[in-house]
Amino acid sequence: DHHLFNKVNTIAIEGVNDVYLADSSIVPLQESLAEAFPAPGGKGASASVKIHALLNLSKTSLSQLEITKGTTSDISQLPIHRENMHKRDLIIRDLGYYKQADFADLSRRELYFLSRVLPSQRYFKNHLGDTVDLLKELKGFTGKSKDIEVSIEGMPFRIVLVKKPKHIWINSKVKPQKRGRKTEKSIDCLLYTSPSPRDGLLSRMPSSA
Repeated sequence: DHHLFNKVNTIAIEGVNDVYLADSSIVPLQESLAEAFPAPGGKGASASVKIHALLNLSKTSLSQLEITKGTTSDISQLPIHRENMHKRDLIIRDLGYYKQADFADLSRRELYFLSRVLPSQRYFKNHLGDTVDLLKELKGFTGKSKDIEVSIEGMPFRIVLVKKPKHIWINSKVKPQKRGRKTEKSIDCLLYTSPSPRDGLLSRMPSSA
């Protein structure tokens, strides 16, 4: 979206070079192409392709575009993302790209990321194996956001819990897991790295991110 490019391009994020956005979209095809281009399944089309895109929002350019079978996992694009990024770049991705080992690898390469996570998942507080229960952390929470330190493969990361406006989550088609129910529907959980461990990267990002 041209307007999105312009908005992000006018906002500088201290400590970050280029900002990337990764996403994919499935395009249905004629049924006769099902053997060559199988679809993921379900009640949709029996044939499809998936378009994988990596956008550089800082340079308003398309860094990578790949068309695969509809059954191709988003995870397959993770090596391509790393190849296109350079030190102190930031990538924004959805749950389809979620892989904890990749987060640790990005951090080792001094690459930053922002990713959605599920509040029903558990994360380690430290190397001793103590865990943080995000849903428990949310119990009785009345603020707009909450920042929690976690550890993945022995490396420090941060999760911010952000409450959505009621008019957004009340009409959401997402089906929360039993354990979370309404809480999981009404909260966005974002996992991220920051240029400084104590510095809030999210506070310096475009509000639309």
